[in-house]
Amino acid sequence: MAQAAHKADPVRPITRKFADDGLVPNHPTLPFVVYPRAFDLSGEKDPAGSIERTFAANGWDDSWRDGI
Repeated sequence: MAQAAHKADPVRPITRKFADDGLVPNHPTLPFVVYPRAFDLSGEKDPAGSIERTFAANGWDDSWRDGI
């Protein structure tokens, strides 16, 4: 299973807001957030599967894999 980043390593999120282009639903005030290095996937044969199992273990089910 993927390992979370070490707690002593500060992870600064990257945030981006996207204008409404009429095609993709974007929240009008909340940004898209990326946490770099949130998972250590080195050596993982199925990184997406490892993240899905971590999400499921925390009750965050019903997500999609791949593109939109």
